[in-house]
Amino acid sequence: MKAQEIAIKLFSIFCLVMLTACSASKEQVAATMAVQTIQAKASGTAAVEQVVSDSLTKAAPTHTATSTATPMSTHTPTFTATPEVQQYFTEDFDSDLENWSAFREDTKANREGLSPMKAKSTPFYYRLTGNKSVLSFENLQVGDGFLKFDNQKMEINYAIYEPFEYEEVRIDARFENKGSTNQNYVTLICNYTEDVGWYEINISPDGTWYIGYAKASENDIISHDKYYPEGFYPSTSNEIRTGNGVNEFTAICQGGKISLYINGSFETEVDATNIWLNSGKVGVAVKSWDSLPAIINLDWVKISQP
Repeated sequence: MKAQEIAIKLFSIFCLVMLTACSASKEQVAATMAVQTIQAKASGTAAVEQVVSDSLTKAAPTHTATSTATPMSTHTPTFTATPEVQQYFTEDFDSDLENWSAFREDTKANREGLSPMKAKSTPFYYRLTGNKSVLSFENLQVGDGFLKFDNQKMEINYAIYEPFEYEEVRIDARFENKGSTNQNYVTLICNYTEDVGWYEINISPDGTWYIGYAKASENDIISHDKYYPEGFYPSTSNEIRTGNGVNEFTAICQGGKISLYINGSFETEVDATNIWLNSGKVGVAVKSWDSLPAIINLDWVKISQP
């Protein structure tokens, strides 16, 4: 009876050991158990139980954890934003003006030594400088949120927005006369093509305005003709704030027609189809005559769709 109990215990222990050995080397553990169990029969139950305990200890695999984590980077990437070149926007002259160019025209009268009165009546100018950066132009300065024109003689100084040409466009601007004279014109320009010509919409702190066009020809000669109103004299408007007042005005160039608004009030619309300029760039300018210096601070220019 004692031998039967030993056999049953041995069989149960054998099954348990075989299941545990699956996670280690099954064949090796089983073979070792078989030999040790046979040898332990003669020693009784205690010896068999010791064999099982030793076998379980050997069968349990030991794992040493190895860290494979990748160290976290402490570097923060930096990105340099590329300034977006915009077609329709408000230029407030607080940022880089690399997309604006500048040039200057001198009067034919200056070159020929004509009197100031004669200078006003001659339409011919000479382009003295080719287009270059506004920031490197001696007659223009950027500061305090303004584009500052400083005309020291009878001349025209221009700033042209270079990236886009427009078939139809609206231009708004605000300016302040900072000089001691009213004898100058602030000009909005549309449909500008350097070697062809452009439209000009002009208002003055003296209360007058006119619409004209410039025609480029050989030898850098540019003729400026007043298109509207007809005759020698410009038109007057009660909407213009004279002297050192602040003025806003709007030019809409669309379908061969030019519209003018002064401080929010409609002033006129001119049909310019007989001197049709299909498209071109936009810009601003300041014209000065014999009363000097002409100092104009341009606060902002807005380019938008009509």
